[in-house]
Amino acid sequence: MPVVSVGQLTITDVNDGLNLVLSNESHNIPTDAAGNSPVFTGAVSSAKVLAGGTDVTSAWTITVVTSVGLSGIFSANTYTVTGLTTDVGTVDFTATRAGYGELTARFTVAKSKKGDQGNPGLDGLTIVVGNESHTLPANSSGTVSSYANSGTTIRVYEGSVELNAVSGASSNGSFGIGTPTQLPASTITVGATSYSGKVATVAAHSAMVAGTDSVVITFPITIKRANGSVVSTTKSQTLTKSKQGGTGGTGPVGPRGSVHLYKLITGSVWSDAEANSLFGAGLTHGVVRVADRVTLYNNSAGFSQTRAWTGSAWEIQTEVLDGNLLVTKSVTAAAINTADLYAQNVDVTGS
Repeated sequence: MPVVSVGQLTITDVNDGLNLVLSNESHNIPTDAAGNSPVFTGAVSSAKVLAGGTDVTSAWTITVVTSVGLSGIFSANTYTVTGLTTDVGTVDFTATRAGYGELTARFTVAKSKKGDQGNPGLDGLTIVVGNESHTLPANSSGTVSSYANSGTTIRVYEGSVELNAVSGASSNGSFGIGTPTQLPASTITVGATSYSGKVATVAAHSAMVAGTDSVVITFPITIKRANGSVVSTTKSQTLTKSKQGGTGGTGPVGPRGSVHLYKLITGSVWSDAEANSLFGAGLTHGVVRVADRVTLYNNSAGFSQTRAWTGSAWEIQTEVLDGNLLVTKSVTAAAINTADLYAQNVDVTGS
């Protein structure tokens, strides 16, 4: 059979690019713990048909089918939920148009039930240790010189109520202290525990070994709450030595004090050169210093004169008095030349 004609056939999906879109696809409905007293605020969904980005809803017919137990109002393509007797319900939207396939979308609602009321909580426990950290004075070898106030006190509160301090925590609303441990072990004698009212008191410790610088004492605490329930816990106290420093090295030699030197000369007048010859590097008194005095004398010529070095010249002294002749407290501070004074221990008193 001969070919009559040749052509091209195009097949088009009329639903291509069409979507049924909901404004709200799911919603939780708050209720009480039993699922009653639902709040339907916001349990609403609207449907529209889009061709690409164009709204073509007016050319379509939209209907809904609800699940069992769900009720509401459907108007202008919008469904508003007003009742729900089951935990979960659905609203199925269907859009139809002649010559096109159906478009469907689902709106789901579910109850959000309030949780059951929990049991009342217990009041918090607060443990107060009066002396959690203590420093012990010790010599350079580590021997403690005083254990005064090295003990501690322990108090316990349940909420705002202070509990009684009782050995063994034998009654409701009380606490007691067990046998303490220490780290490092066997390095100190822990003070004894006593009870009075609401306070457990640990006496001052003693006999810390010289070779240990720090020890942690742990107190086991048994607490019996007001309702009779028992809680076990621990609290610690840290003791640390503060050692005296060792003897330091010898300090540098301080500058010498002023001197009074005498020299026999052959002349009968003062000579700076003769005075200067008594000082200098390598000589007994070293270089000349302010307030150094020199007496040049020549008995045969009847000459004797004393001068003091001012720092720039030898100044004649009108009167020279041997310090050994001074009476205690007879010289005022204003009369003393303190220039270049070096003093290691000074005791100044007045009357």
